[in-house]
Amino acid sequence: MKLLIACAVFIHILFLLSVFYIYFRSIIVQGLHPLNELDNPPAKRLVLIVSDGLRAESFFHQNCDRTPFIKNILLNRGIIGISHTHVPTESRPGHVALIAGVYEDPSALFKGWKENAVEFDSVFNRSRKTYAWGSPDIVPIFSKGTNRVVADCYESKDEEFSESAQTQHLDKWVFDKVKEFLSDDEKIKELKQQDKIVFFLHLLGMDTSGHIHKPHSDRYTENLKFMDAGIGEIIKLFEKKFDDDNTAFIFTSDHGMTNRGSHGAGHKHETETPFLAFGRGINYWKYAKEDFMTRKFVTIDGIEIPRYDIQQADAAPLMSTLIGCAVPTNNFGKLPYMYPNVSKIYLANAFSNNAYQLHSMYQKLHQQSLKKTFHFSFNVRERKIEDEINFLDEQIKLSFTLKDYDDIIVKSHEMIKLIYEGIDFYQMYYKYDLLISLTLTMTGWIVLLYQYVIKGSLDVKIKTSVLQYGICLTALVVAYNLLQHTPLIVIGYFLLTIVVWMFVFSNNEDKILQNFITNKNNVSIAVICIVFAELLVYSFFERKILSLILLIYSGTITAYAIRKKMEPKLKTLKYFSSAVCLGIFPLLKVVDKENKNSILLALGTIFWIFRSMDYVYLKRSSKISIIQTLVLFCGGLFILYLIFYLEAGNALLPIQQIISWMLLLSPILIIFGPLNMEIKLKLVGNGFSICYILMSTSYEPLFLISYFVHLYSWVEMELIIFRRMKQVKDFTFEKLPDNRRREVDFNDIRCILVFMLYLLISFFGTGNMATISSFDPNWVRCLVVVFSPFLMMFLILFKLSIPINLLSCCYRAINLSLRVDTKKVFILMLMICDVMCLNFLFLVKNKGSWLDIGASLSHFIIMESTVLILILFYGLAQLLTSFQIIPQQSCKLE
Repeated sequence: MKLLIACAVFIHILFLLSVFYIYFRSIIVQGLHPLNELDNPPAKRLVLIVSDGLRAESFFHQNCDRTPFIKNILLNRGIIGISHTHVPTESRPGHVALIAGVYEDPSALFKGWKENAVEFDSVFNRSRKTYAWGSPDIVPIFSKGTNRVVADCYESKDEEFSESAQTQHLDKWVFDKVKEFLSDDEKIKELKQQDKIVFFLHLLGMDTSGHIHKPHSDRYTENLKFMDAGIGEIIKLFEKKFDDDNTAFIFTSDHGMTNRGSHGAGHKHETETPFLAFGRGINYWKYAKEDFMTRKFVTIDGIEIPRYDIQQADAAPLMSTLIGCAVPTNNFGKLPYMYPNVSKIYLANAFSNNAYQLHSMYQKLHQQSLKKTFHFSFNVRERKIEDEINFLDEQIKLSFTLKDYDDIIVKSHEMIKLIYEGIDFYQMYYKYDLLISLTLTMTGWIVLLYQYVIKGSLDVKIKTSVLQYGICLTALVVAYNLLQHTPLIVIGYFLLTIVVWMFVFSNNEDKILQNFITNKNNVSIAVICIVFAELLVYSFFERKILSLILLIYSGTITAYAIRKKMEPKLKTLKYFSSAVCLGIFPLLKVVDKENKNSILLALGTIFWIFRSMDYVYLKRSSKISIIQTLVLFCGGLFILYLIFYLEAGNALLPIQQIISWMLLLSPILIIFGPLNMEIKLKLVGNGFSICYILMSTSYEPLFLISYFVHLYSWVEMELIIFRRMKQVKDFTFEKLPDNRRREVDFNDIRCILVFMLYLLISFFGTGNMATISSFDPNWVRCLVVVFSPFLMMFLILFKLSIPINLLSCCYRAINLSLRVDTKKVFILMLMICDVMCLNFLFLVKNKGSWLDIGASLSHFIIMESTVLILILFYGLAQLLTSFQIIPQQSCKLE
């Protein structure tokens, strides 16, 4: 079994990583050389101001009256648009796109978006010198490994994260440092003589304010006004110190955020940010011509101002064009035609530079394709793209000879579009091959799991006849793909398919597969499982379907129990009524700032306090139960006080933070309790409830109490259905010997399907776990006051795991009380999860709206991770329910 679990973890990690190779391969191509710099650029220096987390909706809201200085710039000398970001809408990927023109390499995810997982070029690298001020999480990304960037950052501890935090001080620090720098007249005199100078101001205040106070709050507006005033002072100071009128300015943001103050996914509010440019070499919107850009408008003071939208990566070639430096080698952006105010000759050279920089990336990928030995496998589309690009290349060179600069711009634009198509083709080159291979691998793995369920074990030794065929097939696959210069990672996935099926055929000596196909009952059960799995897949897109499934199932089971006159009826009715209560929550709005409700939170806390009193009336000889009741009672009262204390805008005191952390550690009491199943389950429920309440903002405690009560009723109901004469209180969590376990039957499969239903209800009961933007940083307001993303994410994930912990413990209670073979049940659960994983593999998107792309990727990652998480949580359930610090005898009635 341990070997099988190890194999499951290995296969699912490979399966999880495959989606990044198939759909989200890095566009960073190594070994490229920068093109020539542009002569006589319009600006000698560039000031880039990035307001972290400022969404377009907040910027344009209220007629831009909250930012009077920037509004005046926009009306009288600037050009405006919306910058469309890519997922993940996080700070590092956004800044990399803006400054390097490249969308984040997926491998950076494993370094928390902070380290340069793959080195990339940037505008800063191409500048003569860049001076940067801002957050220690962003500025060092571009200063590491280069002497062209002079960076100055505040300390991480300054990023305070609490309701009372003064988020303006982060921006004030930057403004003060820039003013100090500009006060050095000798330095300014020296810089006036230099070109290709960049000044980068990273302002974190809006992002922090949005997380804490939310974008529609008065505190957020105050921060926005402060930022506007500060930017006004800085711009005036720059123009005063550099009075040669050779400075270009760009104001934008790295990402937006939702109304609940979170970001990371693909909602419109997260992916749309303002982009304002003005100064030397930049058009004024009144004089800009339409040409390639599709016009949209924004109305300010009754004036319809044309909006020239860009992709976020387009900022990099624009900045390079303004100061005349080479475009970053891995830039994937396209020069926004309407922004530069330059001569036709300069614009033609800039556009062609952009096109040939992208062409060098395309050529590198194309050259790899040409290394194939068998050219019959060349794609018709591949040849067509190559021919059209070569034709446009010749046309651009001819236009340069004829000095037809308008034609150069047009042809360069067409060439860039074709190059995007070509790069996309090579990025997705092995998509369908890998999808077929992975489908066969997962199908074989599911069959292998079924063989284990039937046989009780697997033969790890491959039969000689199977091995011979396998070696021959492996040799053919490897030889062909090496001749075709197929990447080793792709060959590895092909070989994995062969290996899995070799084990399948080696374990089929009893004709297990043939017997399964010819057995109508087995086929019927398989169809039921697949249909149920498909319904669960659909619930990822429409969480309300969970309520429907729950009510239909619980109603059917209740009707069955009543018709069969199963006793006690009171528990049957309790099961159905608790299902009705639980079914309400997926129908409600997700918990966010807009429906944050301290009254519901207080009500849920009071319910849990009274729920814990159940121990007093149990008349059990368990002192730990009474201790935990007191902890929950006192802790609940403390949380009630803290809720209204923080809501009043008060700062979290150190003593309050210490008490909160002590309450967070209170579940440790669980392992001191007796092994009696009834007491242990209620110890688990009450133990984790205090942690859940501590990190709640609305009706979450009400959800948890409904969820736990229904899970406990589920355990009781299963005992009734199996016609066991004993009750929950008559069982313990002592491990059953293997010889007392019975074989798996249809009822066990039914329990597995119900377990999966409850698992998804735990995911989507109060929010949408499929998108990071549904996580509210305010959940940790009682525990964290300084912005610490990894600690905050750990705490948020801990909160989300609490319902899963309760479910795992209750499911273990069912398995022990009904003497189920846990190993086989767990294997069947993996099979159902794998069927769902296959669905989501084909549903992943890398085109269309970023909301759809982010959601599809999240769905796949959640479902793949679920397979691995179930292994972890079932083991944790065993620890919580069976481990004792002080061994005790089972509790008896007094």
